[in-house]
Amino acid sequence: MKKSIGIIGIGVIGKQFTQKIIEAELPLTVYDIRREKVEIAIELGAQPASSAKEVTERSDAVLLCLPGSPPVEAAMNGPEGILAGVSERQIIIDTGTTRPTTDIEYAAKVKARGGRMIDAPITGRAKGFIIMVGGTEEEFLEAKPVLGVVGYKVAHIGPLGYGQRMKLVNQFILAGRLSVYSEAVVVAEQLGLNPEELDSILEFQETRRPLHGNIQTPGAQFLALHTKDMEYLSELVEEESIYAPLTELVTKILQETRERSERDWNQTAIVTHWKVRKKKET
Repeated sequence: MKKSIGIIGIGVIGKQFTQKIIEAELPLTVYDIRREKVEIAIELGAQPASSAKEVTERSDAVLLCLPGSPPVEAAMNGPEGILAGVSERQIIIDTGTTRPTTDIEYAAKVKARGGRMIDAPITGRAKGFIIMVGGTEEEFLEAKPVLGVVGYKVAHIGPLGYGQRMKLVNQFILAGRLSVYSEAVVVAEQLGLNPEELDSILEFQETRRPLHGNIQTPGAQFLALHTKDMEYLSELVEEESIYAPLTELVTKILQETRERSERDWNQTAIVTHWKVRKKKET
């Protein structure tokens, strides 16, 4: 018997998940607080629900595709929330990037109602999505067939919350690398060099991204979300008393970039941050 799947949150990732699940011919029910997003999923072949509660009641596995801890909390709580609909047959899978403590808190509440909850944040690569799972081995094995539909690599990282920990480290590496290349582009220009040659001559292919400047993806808010992820990591390393000066620096770079950015700018706007800062200092 095919597992019935639910998705809560039909943004950039939720839409991609919807397409993959429909292509796999699995029953899919969706909900988003924005009706226009639900309509997109309906066109792809999904069934709509009127609430997060209804999605949960109609699904064996529920994928949360939400942009952080506050939206997860909102989806879980209230008379029309996930907790109001969860039962013994459900597994709730948080595929967004949230604070590890958020998933730990709500997993306990789901368990008290007879269900299970794991964290399974994603990161994109050329082949597709890598999914990092936090939970028990039994929960991982239960969720793996569902997650295998939407990701090309599904890995068990450790206990509940450890998928989120790995995702936050992933975000630091990506943000740190882009910060370095963005500064390199600006420094090259200031030294009278052609920054295009960082790629064409030195073969640093990642410099292609900041060379394109303030790329916008309507509705995606990639810069704002990546900044939020770095803030979560900064909170975590402080709680764990970890010495991580570069984490603090990269978080500050993203925060300052976000402050002067427009809503839908991508992370490549970091190069604009360096240029504006250079002008102010001179």
